[in-house]
Amino acid sequence: MSTRNFFRIWFCVFALFADAALANDFDCTRVVSLAPSVSELMDELTLSDRIVAVSRFDPRTSTLPQIGDLYSVNFEALLRVRPTGVLGLNEHSRLSKEFSDLGVAAEFVDHRRIGSIRDSIRQVGLLCNREREASALLSRIDKEVLQLQKQIEWDEPFRVLVVIGIPHSGDAPLFVSGSDGFFFDLLRLANATSVYAGHSTSLTELSNEAVSRLHPDRILHIVPVVQNGDIATAKMYWQSMWSGNGVSEIQVLGGYDMNVPGPNYPRALSQILGALSQHSEELQG
Repeated sequence: MSTRNFFRIWFCVFALFADAALANDFDCTRVVSLAPSVSELMDELTLSDRIVAVSRFDPRTSTLPQIGDLYSVNFEALLRVRPTGVLGLNEHSRLSKEFSDLGVAAEFVDHRRIGSIRDSIRQVGLLCNREREASALLSRIDKEVLQLQKQIEWDEPFRVLVVIGIPHSGDAPLFVSGSDGFFFDLLRLANATSVYAGHSTSLTELSNEAVSRLHPDRILHIVPVVQNGDIATAKMYWQSMWSGNGVSEIQVLGGYDMNVPGPNYPRALSQILGALSQHSEELQG
C-alpha cells in the first residue's frame, strides 16, 4: 500500500471517529438556541421540546427565557436554565472559551450559504440522534426547490442587484449582497446572477459610478418588513443614485424568510422567483 493511500484511509477512519465523538459529547436534552434559524432547524428535526431558552429575536420569546442575540450572551441567565448544550451560529464561536469555562458544551453552525445550511442539517442531526429526520428534511427541501424551479420561464439569467436595509432610514447603512452571501446562492437557484461579485459591503463603500456600471435587470431591495410606501421610496432612492440613467425594475421584499437564512430557504426562493416574474407596471400599481 502506498503512503498516500495509507494516509487517505487513516484520515477517513479518523473523521468517522471524530464525528462519533462529537455526537457523544453533545447532549441535546436541554438546549439553548442562540439564533432563530437554529430554533427552526430544531423544529424541523422534531427537537422543539428540547429548547429551554432562545435569542432575543426568536418567535418563542413569549414563552421561553431570552439569553442573548448575535452579539452577546447573558451568561447568568444561561446558567439559570441549566442547559446541557448550546447551539449557535458561527458568529457565536468567539464565545467558545466562555462556554467552556462554564462547563457548557457548545456547537456552532454556519447559515451564511445554502451549502453550509445543508451541512448544518446533517450536523445537528448527528449531534441529536436525528440522522433519519435530517435526511428526510434534505430530501423535502430538494423536492421543494425543484418544484419552484419549474416556475422559471426565462432562458437568459436575470442580472440582479441585491441591496439590504431600510431605504428611508438615515441611520442604518444599506448593504450590497455579494458572492459571500445567502442571496448569491438563491439567485443561482432562480436562474439569475448577482451583478456584484465582490464581498458583501456597505453601499457607501461603492461610488455611485461603480454602482451604475453594474447595470442590473432587476434590483431586489430586502427590508425587515415591507411597509406602505417602501417600493416608491426605494424607486426614488435609486433614481437619485443614478440621476435618472435608466432605473431598473425594482422589487422590495421582506419578512422572516428573506432576513433569516436557514432551512427555510425554499420559501425565500419562492419570493425571489415571484419578484423576478413580475412586471414593473405591476410593482408601481
